[in-house]
Amino acid sequence: MGPTAGASTPSEPRDASERGPVHDLVINLAHPPLAAGRFWAVQAMIVAVFAVHIVTTVGPVHQVVSVPDSTTDLLLFIPIVYGGAVFGLAGSLGAALTGIALTVPMELVMHHRAVEVWEEWAVLITTLIVAIQVGHQYEVERRHRKLLRQAERTKIESELRALVVESESKKRLARSDELFHDAFESNTSGMFLTDRYGRLKSVNRSFCEMVGGVDDDLIGRTPLEFTHPDDVSLALEQYRRLSTGDVARVRYSTRYLHDDGRVLFGEVSIACITDDNGAPDTFVVSVRDVTEERALIAELEHQALYDPLTSLANRTLFEDRLSRARAYVARDGGSNAVFLLDLDDFKYVNDTFGHGVGDELLVEFARRMERVTRASDTLCRFGGDEFLYLAQGLTGSYQEIAHRLLSVVSEPFNVAGTNLEQRVSIGVVVTAVDSMDNDELLRNADTALYEAKRRNKGGVVLFTNDMYDRASRRFELLRDLRAAVGTDQLTMAYQPLVDLTNDHVVGFESLMRWRHPLHGAVAPDDFIALAEQSDLIISLGEFAVREATMEAAAWGAFEGRPPFVSVNLSTNQFRDPALLAMVDDALARSGLAPNRLVLEITERAALADTAQVATVLTHFERSGVRLALDDFGTGYSSLSHLTRLHPHIIKIDRSFIVAAEDDVARRALLEAMVSLCRRLDFTVLAEGIETEGQLRYVKELGCELGQGYLFAPAMPAREVRQHLPLSYPRSPATVTSTPDSSQLIEYVARR
Repeated sequence: MGPTAGASTPSEPRDASERGPVHDLVINLAHPPLAAGRFWAVQAMIVAVFAVHIVTTVGPVHQVVSVPDSTTDLLLFIPIVYGGAVFGLAGSLGAALTGIALTVPMELVMHHRAVEVWEEWAVLITTLIVAIQVGHQYEVERRHRKLLRQAERTKIESELRALVVESESKKRLARSDELFHDAFESNTSGMFLTDRYGRLKSVNRSFCEMVGGVDDDLIGRTPLEFTHPDDVSLALEQYRRLSTGDVARVRYSTRYLHDDGRVLFGEVSIACITDDNGAPDTFVVSVRDVTEERALIAELEHQALYDPLTSLANRTLFEDRLSRARAYVARDGGSNAVFLLDLDDFKYVNDTFGHGVGDELLVEFARRMERVTRASDTLCRFGGDEFLYLAQGLTGSYQEIAHRLLSVVSEPFNVAGTNLEQRVSIGVVVTAVDSMDNDELLRNADTALYEAKRRNKGGVVLFTNDMYDRASRRFELLRDLRAAVGTDQLTMAYQPLVDLTNDHVVGFESLMRWRHPLHGAVAPDDFIALAEQSDLIISLGEFAVREATMEAAAWGAFEGRPPFVSVNLSTNQFRDPALLAMVDDALARSGLAPNRLVLEITERAALADTAQVATVLTHFERSGVRLALDDFGTGYSSLSHLTRLHPHIIKIDRSFIVAAEDDVARRALLEAMVSLCRRLDFTVLAEGIETEGQLRYVKELGCELGQGYLFAPAMPAREVRQHLPLSYPRSPATVTSTPDSSQLIEYVARR
């Protein structure tokens, strides 16, 4: 394969200007310009010269006209010169060689004198030399003209390129100026240019909006006139650093004053442009308005560290302050105190009046707490209705601070037009050394709070180490109670409910009992309270309903009326969506008639959620299950709700029965409650009857049913089944005031 088109051979010069005559001859002879018409014209001229030569040397013409051979040879100069002019050295030399090639063979066969031969060859050689000279001269001139044309073309092209570059440079410069102007004017950041003395030369629209002016009014003034007075010295220092050449650019934050008095925060960037001598000439200033950004950051920081409802510190901020306080005590001595406050029975405010009222109560409580909080202390909403108070560097006794905190609830809260009496329980931890971490401090405060609620709501309890031991025991007890569900450790006992008009037993209240394998009998007040603090109360409640209905189904009738059984429902169980299905299933499994089941709920539970209460009451009313309102009068007395709830039985709490003997006011209140219930056609049951005097009194009031140790304590299920039916004499003189189940059974057996 030969070299491809356009590729250079090793012998071929890289540029046309480097080619010589011999090279042109070789190239043109090797590649004659056959496509050129003038090339063939040269050949025709050579043929014509040869034809003249033949005519003048052979035939009759030669006889008439004698033309020397040299004459015809000289005619070759015409195509030689023309060929040289057109094709350069290759053209002239080619024409000469072609003429010689045509002439010499004929001359060799013709007889000439020696002088003629030498003359002929001299002419031919001269022709060849002349062809070379002519071709070379034309070649030189042609190359010269070509070089001139190339140089001229290169010059023109260079000038054109220079003009194009200059034009494009001007366009780019103009476009750059235009873009700078557009960017300067449309930039959302404030921008302005000042001279070396700080006077404004140009300002954009954004900066005018920032300071509340127009560019015509601002030109010639200094930006220090719009700078906050407290930040002027900072700005001057930055300009000084730029002017002295310490730095080429500065960045700093400052405040600007709007014309209407508003303060704006800006992030400033300044660059210095110098003149030919290196002296400051122009300052280019960019100001980014970060007022809204700072406000958003401040809001996010506030949300991260403060409670959204009360605006008090949240747990994150409190723990940070607590860590600092502990570090302070470890370094400088002293002591800290942590108070954990809980609004007693707050959930019943939410349940009764709605969460909106509950939130307003929390906010008002927080405002009152802030009024008694020292500047060095920290007040925190811990969660729900719990608040934390950190007394850093405790100087007095914790009782003084606790008394101040308790004073905020001394007056009722007026929320949404309702006066709410509110109490608060407080657990306190005082630490003089950094011996506890944050989690341990808070855990101990919670333990003290639990103890305060257990002893008497509305009080203050200081944490002691034995409380932690008791809390651990409560945890263990709850764990054991969870394991006891479904075993024979849990049983139901039944206390008789007596018809006070004829002393007959008409029903039994079922009461849960727990016999721990190690600790023996556990008081119901202890384990029921533990269960109510967890989801275990749901399981216990379901166990009570199923056991009581199965037991009551086995009781015989007395005078055609089989006794009913009542079961206590906790507030959590009453809210349980599965309650209705569970009760229906228990009745179906036991076969107990629905009208023989009475479900006891507290006043607070009945008023917890109006929609839920309405659904439950409607279902029970349709199925025949009856409802008893327990501990009536001890909660948020809601007599107006009785007609809506319409319970079948109202149970008067024993505290009213006991106090009525000596307290005239309590007696009057009790009489009013019983009278109201009778007017509303409710059956009234008096709880806790323990003396003959109390029995006579409740009968005089008109209570239909009674319950208490005067009749009998709660008895196991087997004793109830063995000795039904039961009844009591109107004057049971033979029965002690607090009989146990064996005395009762013996008495009934004698009957």
